[in-house]
Parts: sequence; C-alpha cells; structure tokens
Amino acid sequence: MSKPGARSSIAPPPPPTRPEPHECCGRGCCPCIFDYYNDALARWREAMRALGMEPPDIMDAKPWQNR
Repeated sequence: MSKPGARSSIAPPPPPTRPEPHECCGRGCCPCIFDYYNDALARWREAMRALGMEPPDIMDAKPWQNR
C-alpha cells in the first residue's frame, strides 16, 4: 500500500466527460444525464484516491448543478 502523498506509477484515469447544458432534454428526468455524470464523477474520485492520488481540482471535475 502506498503512503499518503506518495505518487503512483499508474497513470490516473481520465475524469468523466461533463455533459453540455444542451444535452439535457429539460423534462425533469430522474435520473437526469447530469445525475449520471455526478455519479461517474464520484466513482472517478474514489478511483483516484484508491490509487493513492488526490483528484485534481479541475473545471471538468466539478459536479453539475442545474440551478
């Protein structure tokens, strides 16, 4: 097991692709395409931490909030 803060030699998995606002149909689906994205983003963050990496703070890694 790697030490906290230690870098892994494994390439990090790419984050999920964030849907564009126009990809939502706007009908209030449950789950919405953005719910699927947020779930995939949470799994990606867990995978990054399992590899001993801290998920980067990048624009594409921010949860979608439809407000």
